[in-house]
Amino acid sequence: MNRGIYNREVIQSHTRNNNYRDLNISSAIKYRTTIDSQQPLKKNDVGFNAFRIKINNWELNESIHKFNPQYLNNSISVLRQDESRSKSYTLISDITRRRIQRTSELENYEIEGKIGKGAYAVVKSGVQRNTGRRVAIKVYNKNELKDLKRKACIDREISIQKSLRHPNIVKLHEVINTDTELFLVMELVKGQPLDYYINSKVEGKLNELDAMELFTQIAEGISYCHDNNVIHRDIKMANVLIDEEHNVKIIDFGFSVRSADNHKLKVRCGTPSYMAPEVLMRKEYYGKAADVWSLGVLLFVMLTGRFPYPELDETDLLLSVCRNEVVFPYSMSEEIKNLISKMLYKNPQNRVLAKEIYREAVDITKNMQSKSYDTYSYKDRFKEMYI
Repeated sequence: MNRGIYNREVIQSHTRNNNYRDLNISSAIKYRTTIDSQQPLKKNDVGFNAFRIKINNWELNESIHKFNPQYLNNSISVLRQDESRSKSYTLISDITRRRIQRTSELENYEIEGKIGKGAYAVVKSGVQRNTGRRVAIKVYNKNELKDLKRKACIDREISIQKSLRHPNIVKLHEVINTDTELFLVMELVKGQPLDYYINSKVEGKLNELDAMELFTQIAEGISYCHDNNVIHRDIKMANVLIDEEHNVKIIDFGFSVRSADNHKLKVRCGTPSYMAPEVLMRKEYYGKAADVWSLGVLLFVMLTGRFPYPELDETDLLLSVCRNEVVFPYSMSEEIKNLISKMLYKNPQNRVLAKEIYREAVDITKNMQSKSYDTYSYKDRFKEMYI
C-alpha cells in the first residue's frame, strides 16, 4: 500500500481476462490516496476483479483509463462501494464528462439528408427532438481541418455568428463539438438562394420593385454587420436566401472577420466577380468598402441578369474593372442608377456607407410602392412558385 502524490502509476490487477490486466492512471492524483490493488469489485460494477482506489480530497487532472472489452472508451465512470464506511466514490474524468455531454446534445437532434455542400462542410437538415423545431446542421469533418488557419477561420465564424442577432441574418442556435466532427446547428430557411429565384423568372432578372424590396433587406443586414464591425467578405447571390414569405436571410460567414473602420485587411478572399478592384489587385483594403462594392454588383445582377463587368478570367476581369465604366440599361430608373454608382466607385474612400445604402434603398422602394407600380403584390407572385 502506498501513500503520497502520484504522477503515473501502473497497477497490475487480477482480471478474469488476461488481455486486460493493466490499469493506467495517466494523470496526476494531486492529493493523498490509499491504493489497494487486491480488493475485488462487486459483481455489479464492471464484471471483473480489479483494484480499489479510496481518495481523500481527491482530484484528477484528466482520467483513469481502464481497458475493459465492455467499455472501450478511454475514460469510464467507476462506482465503488466502501463497505467499511458505507460511502461511494465516483471517479469520472473531465474528458469523459464532456464526451457524455456532447453525445447527449447530439442525440437531441435527428439528422436528415444533405441540403447543401461547401468547400469544407456539408449542410444537412434536422429536427430537434424535444421541440420539433426544424434546423439546418452544418457538419465539419475534423480530419479535413488540419490546416491551422482554416481552424482559426471556423472559430472566428462561430464567434461572429453567435454575436449577430438580426432578422435578415441566419441564426446560429448551437455548436456541438465531438472528437471527429463539428456541428453548427442553425436556423433552417424554407426557400431558395437568390440566384435560383432570379433564374426562375422568364426574363432571368427581377423587375425594379421586386429587386428593391429584396435588396433593402440585404442592405439592412449588412448595415447591421458593419455597425458591429463585422465584414462579410463574400456577399453574392448564393449567400442570400429567400423564404416563402419573401424575407431575406444572409448566410455563410466563413470568410467574415471583425475589423474597425481604420483597419486595413490583407487576406484576399471571396468570389472574383463580386470583388472590389483593390481586392482583385491584392492590395490592403478596407473591409466595409469592399462589402459595399459587392452590394453594388449584387443589385446590378438582380436587375439585369448579368455582371457589370464581363465574366472573364481574373486578369481580364481586373483590367475590365480598372479601365471601363459600368454601362447601365437604358430602361433602368435614374434613382437606382445613382445608387449603384455610389457603391461602384473605384476609389473605396468615395463609396457610400452601408447604412446610407439602406436608407436610400428604403426611400426608393417606398417611392415605387406608392406609384401603383404593380397591383399584383410581390408576395402573391412569389407564392405562385410553391403552388
